[in-house]
Amino acid sequence: MRKGNENTNLLHFSDLSIRAYFDDREITLKTLTAAQIEDFYETMRAADLKGSTLVHYHQFMNQALEAAVRKDLLARNPMYKVDRPRKNLFVGSYYSREEVEKLLEVLKDDPLYPMVFVDVYYDLRRSELLGLEWDSVDFVRNTLSVEHKVCRDNENGDDRDISISSELKTRNSRRTLPLIPAVREVLEAEKKKQEHYRKIFKAEYIGKYSKMVFVDPVGNLYTPDYVTRHFEVVLKSNGLRPIRFHDLRHTCASLLVAQSVDMKLIQLWLGHANYSTAADIHHSGHLRPSGRQAHRM
Repeated sequence: MRKGNENTNLLHFSDLSIRAYFDDREITLKTLTAAQIEDFYETMRAADLKGSTLVHYHQFMNQALEAAVRKDLLARNPMYKVDRPRKNLFVGSYYSREEVEKLLEVLKDDPLYPMVFVDVYYDLRRSELLGLEWDSVDFVRNTLSVEHKVCRDNENGDDRDISISSELKTRNSRRTLPLIPAVREVLEAEKKKQEHYRKIFKAEYIGKYSKMVFVDPVGNLYTPDYVTRHFEVVLKSNGLRPIRFHDLRHTCASLLVAQSVDMKLIQLWLGHANYSTAADIHHSGHLRPSGRQAHRM
């Protein structure tokens, strides 16, 4: 934003996107209007900026302009006349029950099979799925707890250096769920398979990730990028409708909705921070089954 004298100087917005926009238009603190702020939002939307980012901009600018009023640099905050931007209503793609069955069939002998099987039932985020530890699977009490996630350590944002963290996305992300019999069977088989590979590879087996549920035959942790890329390859090579690995979360939710499960329970199962998040993302018109469909599911 363009700087003038002490009285007309616009506040120093640290976000370069905000500052550059108003600087280019020579808009100062004294001339800033609600209409100009709304034009800024429209320009950002046209540039495909996420609704959540616009909400952040709105909050940030409002705080800065309120500070200007308190310092007598501005008589009135123009944000009073600006509506808060709405977050984008996201409707994810998802598989039907028949498509899920076909997917699991083609994955039967694939490394992703146990991961996809668990994800279809438990709707875990990719980071939560890969962060699942054997200590979080209680075969005695029949529970599965979401307590860890994988995260990237390096600045490049790739998979060369990943670690396990107990800091999950939200408070509700940390949850303990019943261990579904079919999932228990898959996990027990995976545990036996790991023990088998450990005996085969002996000293060559990598013990660093021995507590993790999903590792490759030599003990390496599967990386987030590998899971995403390999999932795409599996779908394409088997002629399955393309969806993102993340869309398995929407698949789980759609199956729960189809069974007339209450949205509040779905929120708890999925680990969303609030009801509105679960409802906005998953309870679109595409996920409202007829009574007959619900009965089938």
